[in-house]
Order: sequence, then C-alpha cells, then structure tokens
Amino acid sequence: MAWLGCAGAYSSGVVVSEQEEIIEALSARPPFDQVGASALATIAPQVTLQHFAGKAVIQGRAENLQGLFILREGQVRIVTPAGTAATLVPGEAFPIEALEADGSPSIDCDYIADTPGSVLLIPLQQLAELRHISPVFRDFCRNRSVSFHSRERRLMDPMARSGGLNAQLSEITPASGTATVGPKASVREAIDVLYGFRTDALTVLDEQTQAPLGIFTLGDLLARVLVLNRDLSITVESVMTPKPFLLPHFNHGFDAAVEMARRGIRHVVVTHDNRFAGLISDRDLFAAHQSGGDLNSLIRKAESDQDLEQAAEGIRRLGGRLVLDGVDASRVTHLVSTLNDRLVERIVEIRAAEADVGLGEFCWIALGSEGRHEQTLCTDQDNALIFKPRPGEPLEASRERMVGFAREVNWQLHRCGFPLCSGNIMASNPLCCLTAEEWSQRFSTWLAMPDPDALLNATIYFDLRPLCGNRQLCLALQTWLAAEIKHNARFLHLMTENASRRPPPIGFFRDFVVDKNDGKLDLKLFGTAIFVDGARIFGLAASAASSATLERIAAARECGLISTANCDDWTAAFDMIQSIRLRHHHMQIARNEVADNRINPYALNNVDRKAFLESLRHASAIQKAAETRFGLSHRT
Repeated sequence: MAWLGCAGAYSSGVVVSEQEEIIEALSARPPFDQVGASALATIAPQVTLQHFAGKAVIQGRAENLQGLFILREGQVRIVTPAGTAATLVPGEAFPIEALEADGSPSIDCDYIADTPGSVLLIPLQQLAELRHISPVFRDFCRNRSVSFHSRERRLMDPMARSGGLNAQLSEITPASGTATVGPKASVREAIDVLYGFRTDALTVLDEQTQAPLGIFTLGDLLARVLVLNRDLSITVESVMTPKPFLLPHFNHGFDAAVEMARRGIRHVVVTHDNRFAGLISDRDLFAAHQSGGDLNSLIRKAESDQDLEQAAEGIRRLGGRLVLDGVDASRVTHLVSTLNDRLVERIVEIRAAEADVGLGEFCWIALGSEGRHEQTLCTDQDNALIFKPRPGEPLEASRERMVGFAREVNWQLHRCGFPLCSGNIMASNPLCCLTAEEWSQRFSTWLAMPDPDALLNATIYFDLRPLCGNRQLCLALQTWLAAEIKHNARFLHLMTENASRRPPPIGFFRDFVVDKNDGKLDLKLFGTAIFVDGARIFGLAASAASSATLERIAAARECGLISTANCDDWTAAFDMIQSIRLRHHHMQIARNEVADNRINPYALNNVDRKAFLESLRHASAIQKAAETRFGLSHRT
C-alpha cells in the first residue's frame, strides 16, 4: 500500500491531533453536518488523515474493511473485476459498505488512487459508536445501505429489474410457456394441455421441424369453437391463430413489450435457430407492474373519453415505475411512445368515425419527440396531417372538413394529458393540414431558401413519422425528402451552423453554466436537444430510415460518417441525460407539480452530476463533429 506519512493508525499514516480541524472537515459534509459537534468530538481523536501516492491501493477487496474513507484531495478509481466502474473526486466517501451495522462487511471492489492525494479515515469502531449516539446518522446508514444493496441487486439480477423487461427472452419464458400440440391434435386434446399447464395459451408446432405454426388461446376456444357450437374433435390448426409473431431468444423483454404494444398482440413466440423455444405473454413481461399488460387491451377497447383518459394515465404510471426501476431511458421512452401511438390511433379511429372521415383519406403524422419515438412522461403535442381531397370536392372544403376532424383529435389528446402545442404545430392548424403535393412544395421552399424560420421548421417537421391512416402518404413524402436533402450540402451546412449557436452549458472549472436567476439549466434545451440536432444532421446526410436520435447516430456510423467509438459515447451520453429528465419528471408528477425540464445540476448526487457533466462534453463533441463534417471551422 503506497501510503505517504510517518505515524498513526497505519505505520505510514499521520494521526490528526487537532480535533477542531477534524470536526470542521467532517461537519462540512452531510450527513455529518447534522449529527452535532459533541458527537463528532467523540470520534475525532480516532479519525486519521492518510496521504497516498498515485496507483496506491487504498482499500482492496481482498483486505479487511478498514472504515469509511472521505476523499480530501486527488482522484480514486472504483475497480471491479470487469474494469473501472467510476472515478471519485474530493468530497466523496467510500466504500458504502462501511455504513453497515453488522460485523465487518466484505467488499467486491478495489479503490485505487489515480493521482496522489489524501483521505480522512473513520474506523469501523467509530462509525458504530456514531450510530449509537446519533439517531440521524443511524437512520442515514440504514437508508443508504438499503438503497445501495437494492440497486446492486437490480444490477446483478436482470430478472429483478422491470419484471424481466431487461432480461433476454430465454430467461423470461415461464414453464407454462412450453405448452405445445401438433397441428392435427383435436381441440379437446388442446384443452387438456391448457388445463395441465394451467395456462391460457399454447403453441402449435410442426411435428417434424418444431417450427411454430400458430397459437391457440382461450379466446380462440371461445370465439371459434364454443360460440359457434363446433365439435371438440376438430383439429386445432383449423381454429388456431396462424403465423404468430416470432422473436429470437437473444432479444430482450423490452423488445417483446414494444412489439406487443405496436401490433396490439398479447403473446410472442420465442425461437432458437428457428425452432420453438417458448411462449411469452404480456402478463409474464409486466408481472412487476400491475396492469402494465392490460394497457393494450384497455386502449383497444376504449370507447368513451373516460376510457381514453384512464389509458393515458396508465401509460404514465407504467413509465414512472420503469424509471424507478432504473430501466434504460431509451427503452422507457420507446415503450411509452409506442403505447401513446396506440392511444392516438384509437382516438383518431373514434373521431374519424364520428366525422365521417375514411381512414384511407389521410395520414396522421407524428412530429417532434413523438416522431422520434422519444416521448418522456411530460410532453405536449406535435402532429400534422396529409390528406387526399375527395373526388369532386373543392380543395378548401376538404381541408375544412379535415381540420374540423383534427381539432376534435387534438382536444381529446389535450384531455388525455398531452397539452396543446404552444406553437400551434398541430393537425388542426390549416398550415399543418396539407395535401402530399402541398407538403412537398413547402419542404422544397425551405430547402431552397433556408432562412431562420425554415431552419427552425426543419428541426420539427423533418422528424416526421406516419402514425395511422393511409401511411403510404407519409412514406412517399419521407422517401422524397431523403433524396432531396442528402446531397444538399448548403442546407446541411446551415443546419449545422444553426445548431452550433447553442453550446453545452459547461464552465471553465469542471462546472455548469446555469441561469443566474434560479441556478438551474434546461435539460432539454441545453442537453438532449444538442444530441437531437446533431443526430438529425448526420441522419439526414446518411438517409436514415428512422427519425429516432439513436437510430440516426447508428445510421451515420454505418455510412462511415462517424466512428464506432463516437456512436457508443454519444448513445450513452444521450441516454444518461434522458434518464435524468425522466426521473425529474417522475418526481415532479409525484409531488403534483407541473413537470418541466429545469434542474439544479448541483443538486444531483455525485455520480449523476459527474455523468451529466461528461455527457455534456460528448454533446460538445457531436457539435464539433458536425462542424468538421459539414464545413464549419471549430469554435474558438
């Protein structure tokens, strides 16, 4: 152990004799600032100041735990068997296991000095004494230890997180999911298998190849056999649901959950090398999130305003529970957006029928965060509409009819918790309710004359995605736009110049640039939006099929516009900032506050604060990469 010094608890340590100095140093940091000077005076004589050299092992996982270290100077790396997990900076304490009350806990990390520095060491005996005399410190230790181990269990056990949503499908399949019959089995035999496995669904397999042919559920039994009074001796293949949706075993629970939401189905067949490996239901996926698996059914059957509003609230609750479980932000926003898609689709269906508008006459378009599949727990509306005039009907009469229908949809979304867009980027705005030709003309004008308004519009309208109705109307527009913009170097140059005018809020001294009035910054405007803008530019240049930020970054890597390292770094950084936004929204909603994107970065815990600062550095990197690629010189 490469310590520096000459005496004390270690042969190379220095005993700090000045109790006042120890008390002052400890009382500057929570939770010691709340335990009282007399309690600190009791343990101060045994607290030691330890100096260390670079590369020194301050606390090894193979050594007995010495106590709680508080870093005064230098940097310390937390090293697990898998590699460096984090870097600690002055003011942080380690290892957290020292707070446990029973025995001498073991640790599974090495704490290694990155640079020379010093720590204060509070021995285990003094920590125990402080727990005894200070209820505040005792409660802090109990809560911090429980929180730490709960988080560690979630990280170590994928099945403990999100009811299996983060686990591979092969790890989720329940025993009941292996119920199978051959196609020539009778319905009576299938019922016996369902009863024997205590399940409501089984898979019908080709007896030679073991390839899935269909599924047979209690719903099929009721609708296709019992209601029609058919004989139970008929073959199961004649009444099964054929061609079920398949996913390979290495996919994750979230992949299945998103597909269930997108397709409106309740079961996914899991395969391994194209052979049957199991059947998973929405209940298996959402076991830890009450009613999560019922949302699809609730949305599909919704008829009244109350049904729709209940479904919207259910989506927000599910998103909040996933956030609390520490699920990756990209997965949370994708699932929330997909469920919101189904909700919007149902609203459009209901209002179109009331307005006597055929689903083939229009395409409802998602824009902004919804268009990118990145909706958080707090989002307003950004949508538009492409329509086809009815034969013989004047264009403006068709537009007026479509605007009236869209207005009802927008107001219903508002009642479901999606506020009306303050910028009026909604399908009920006649400027957002256009024919395919009008949309092409509007985009052409922006591309040819990219003034500030055109560049602003590009950040909204170029994130379009068909949601429901005649999807071909939007797909044709997307194909045309991709071809028009890919080689428009001037427009990409101006988009880059426009995006670079908002640098990340990073100060000179590893700190944040915040609003002087309230000490906060906007996580969206000065965080995620920087990645969204950069990814949009790279994605348009790469003709990316998707408008999603992470998929645009991946498309740019595949085209050789960015490196794999940049792709990985930017993906992780974007996801980190989205995670902070989601947690911030969830806490505000739980307190019945109006959710926003403004936070005090210094109120974040040490780990999140450092990760946020590092993510902002990557935001600066994506801006510089766009500047280099699309003809701008680096900012000085």
